Amino acid sequence: MKRIFFLSFFIFIFQNVQAEEQKLSQAYEQRLLERVKSVFSLEAPKEEVKRPICATPIFVEINFNKHRFSAKTAQLLKPYISRPDFEGDPEYTYDTPSGHFKIHYTRTGTHAVFQADVDVNPADGVPDYVNRCADIFDSVWTKEVDELEYNPPPNDSWYQPNGGDGRYDIYLKNLKWEYYGYSEPETSTVANPISYTSYIVVRNDYSGYAGYEDKLDILRVTAAHEFFHAIQFGYDASEFEFDDPNDQNTYKPYWMEMSAVWMEDMVYDNINDYLGYLSSFFNHPEWSLKTFSYDYKVPDSAYHAYGSCVWPIYLSERFDATIIKDIWEGCADVVGNNAIDYPSGESSIDKALQARGGNFDDAFREFTVWNYFTGNRARTQLFYSEGDMFPQVEVEHLHDFYGTDSVYSPSGPNHPYGLGSNYIVFKPGDKQGGMKLTFSSASPNYNFEISALGYDKDANEPIRHDFQINQQTGFAQTDVYNWTEYDEIVMIPAPVSRNGYSYFPYTYSAIYDSSFHGEKPFPQRDWVGQNFPNPFVINSSADSTFFPFILSSRSDVEINIFALSGELVWQYTEKDKRIDNYTERSMCPAWDGKNQKGEYVATGIYLYQVKTKNSNVIKKMAVIR
Repeated sequence: MKRIFFLSFFIFIFQNVQAEEQKLSQAYEQRLLERVKSVFSLEAPKEEVKRPICATPIFVEINFNKHRFSAKTAQLLKPYISRPDFEGDPEYTYDTPSGHFKIHYTRTGTHAVFQADVDVNPADGVPDYVNRCADIFDSVWTKEVDELEYNPPPNDSWYQPNGGDGRYDIYLKNLKWEYYGYSEPETSTVANPISYTSYIVVRNDYSGYAGYEDKLDILRVTAAHEFFHAIQFGYDASEFEFDDPNDQNTYKPYWMEMSAVWMEDMVYDNINDYLGYLSSFFNHPEWSLKTFSYDYKVPDSAYHAYGSCVWPIYLSERFDATIIKDIWEGCADVVGNNAIDYPSGESSIDKALQARGGNFDDAFREFTVWNYFTGNRARTQLFYSEGDMFPQVEVEHLHDFYGTDSVYSPSGPNHPYGLGSNYIVFKPGDKQGGMKLTFSSASPNYNFEISALGYDKDANEPIRHDFQINQQTGFAQTDVYNWTEYDEIVMIPAPVSRNGYSYFPYTYSAIYDSSFHGEKPFPQRDWVGQNFPNPFVINSSADSTFFPFILSSRSDVEINIFALSGELVWQYTEKDKRIDNYTERSMCPAWDGKNQKGEYVATGIYLYQVKTKNSNVIKKMAVIR
């Protein structure tokens, strides 16, 4: 009750303050009106738009500004933001077999559904396209609500103009080719002013898109994407960054979009439509994770939020899929954006990571490492499970050490923005020794995280060392010994500032030293990976789960599995393990799911601890029996 009162009071004050604010500029209102009209325009496609996208951000922005529009603009917008109609053609409805959805469609005119006269599977008086749409949305509900346990979208049965029968409304309409569909937040609920009812509009025909063997695959990923927006609106329809009310480029629902693309792959893992957007992220790793734009003359900026789905993919594969749900539940606690930012304390991502024994800075640093191991460098057991299908990240600078003893940062690099990164690659020479890597930020307050990787193309696992930066001076260095053991040495500077709109300059150097060889390792601490598979399903095709780790020097190794109560479940020890990569499944320590009494453990979350001479790491894993 306290939370509801706080939210209601906050939104009341928030809306009244806004009502007293200066009205939106005429130029802004006109731009927004043109954008929403474009969703329904059937004109020929513009050249600069390379791939279809989601139109939901337009309607989120309109919803946020409802009370600010001039009377004239509000009247002009009304036909575009009201419940869809079919422009005089008869409207039909169909309740899906699950009873969760009502599909609205027409058989004639501009908005006639694909093959409106085909009614054979089943022959029930309903066009087969509508039947397939019903099957798809029912399967999406099963995955997102029943299996992943997200709250269903708020029920609109309490408000007749919004449909009124409690079924979620899906409209099949002809949209401009560059939009796959949209979800529109409609009315805030009585119980929670940032929880909105909504409806979804998807295309009446997806047959015109090239590159898809089964055109229904486009409908499938669109349904998964847009239904997750509807779920998001139930948690927090205000989860977007906002600055200037007269500048459309300051409305940035990046977390909504990147997590909705993530959900596409959760529901339909075999379709992989999201791969088409990844180059927009990997071409510009220096851009902030918070980048959001409508400028299709710079396609990578317009599609960056969709390509940024790699961030929730990393979070769910590195930790567990429930972390995204926890983040959205945290978003529901605060009016406005708090997924990445923290207007009143820690962000919801911070809290979700802390609940799993992590923190945002370390996670973002590790995320930048994962982003290097894609394409030909992919290690799918250790990093992205589909990373071999990803594009490779853009390298900012490539330095070849042959014929020289040192390199220094060149002038004018594309310095990273907050929550961006650079990749600087050094190709070692053939002389014995190594190099000293130094880094210096222009200001010690820039809060960089920096990783160095020793990468051998023939090895499964890179050797990683994290720089320890002096927060007073902004200076850091690390020594790389025996550099001929690596094909590449990669430095990854990444500012973890939540300010995504300023870039963060730095300088670096790499100085050859012939004495850097011998026993001193690189890195100087051990690496412990996530168990795989995770979750571990006992008595499935994977009869064991494995624990990968890498030693930086000879060491005793101990692995303990604990129940959350602290009870020791299983233990593995190995004395004086020599430096080696436990990365192949046959070599990793394996656990069959039994406790020390030889009995299978119960379903639940367990902790595993890997203790070595240089590290003591605890991670979570899920077990399903």
